[in-house]
Amino acid sequence: MSTNIKNLSSRKKKEATSALLSLARSIQDEDPVVFFINHLLTESEQITIGRRILIARMLLSGHNRFEIRSQLSVSPNTFSRTRKWLEKELPNYGDALKNFEKQQEVKETTRRKNKREYVDPLSLKALQQRYPMHFLLFSLFSK
Repeated sequence: MSTNIKNLSSRKKKEATSALLSLARSIQDEDPVVFFINHLLTESEQITIGRRILIARMLLSGHNRFEIRSQLSVSPNTFSRTRKWLEKELPNYGDALKNFEKQQEVKETTRRKNKREYVDPLSLKALQQRYPMHFLLFSLFSK
């Protein structure tokens, strides 16, 4: 599109935004966010937004500007725009990121808890697990 956003009237901007939101609400087959990212954003837009999120994560975890620039190869302009975006436009992003990380930790610990320990298939313990009724009396006395 060759139209500059700054030249659009506020009514046209609202029309475009409401069209996007109505499309996102109408999608029922899959997650609207996933649909939006995969089908409506170009690969370049996906990468640009993803890099901003990586920069924001590093900023929130305490990395300085030089570390971020060297690890992600971002320009000073991109770094400053992302910092501004994080501090002024999305002040709650830090809280959302912390909640997301907590959820990931809970999933990881749950996955670890559900992971079975290795039992030698020829051991007595394996037989007790495979045939619990045969070892019922032994199980009752051991508890």
